[in-house]
Amino acid sequence: MHQEDELWLAFGTGKSFRYLAAHEMAACLGQEKARALPMFHVLTGCDTVSSFSGHGKKTVWAIWAVYPDMTEALLKLSAASKVIPEDVMHIIERLVILLYDTTSSCMDINKARRKLFARKEQCAADPTNKGIKSGAKPWCHHHSCLHQPAGAGRRMQKACKRRFGRHYLRQEGMCEGLQVQNGCT
Repeated sequence: MHQEDELWLAFGTGKSFRYLAAHEMAACLGQEKARALPMFHVLTGCDTVSSFSGHGKKTVWAIWAVYPDMTEALLKLSAASKVIPEDVMHIIERLVILLYDTTSSCMDINKARRKLFARKEQCAADPTNKGIKSGAKPWCHHHSCLHQPAGAGRRMQKACKRRFGRHYLRQEGMCEGLQVQNGCT
C-alpha cells in the first residue's frame, strides 16, 4: 500500500457496527510485520489450520513481540516455496517451545516436550500422605463400582460421598474420562 492509500473495513452489526482503519493498523505494525501477518494467521490457527492447544493468538502475539526473529521467519514462509528452510523451522519450533514454557532455554522441540512431560509427572506425584490418599480415593471408588451388582451404583455413590466428601471423585482430575457404569461416575 502506498502511504496516501486508505483502507477502511466495515466491522460488526447493529449497535456494534463500526469502520476500522486498516491503513492505520498497518502503519502501527510496520511494513515487515504487516506483510508477515497473513502467515501469522495461518500458523496460529485459521479456517483450515488448527490452533495451538490452550493458547490463542494473543499469547502467540505477545511472544512475537519479544521474539523478533519470528518476523523474518514468517516472511520467508510466505514466499512461495515448497520446502520450509531449516532455519525457519528452528525459529517456529522455538516459538512453540516458548508458547508452552516461557522460561525454557531449549532449542529442540523434542527435548522441550520431554522436559515438560517430566515436570508434569513430577508435579503430579505428591509424596505426602494426603496426596496418596486423595489419589487413591477415586480409584478405590471406581474399582468398587466395577464389582457391584446392577442397581448398586447409587447406594455406593452415596456411601462414597459420605465417606470421602462431596468432591471425592473430582480431586485433581484423577477420574476424567471415566464412563458411568451401573450408576457410578
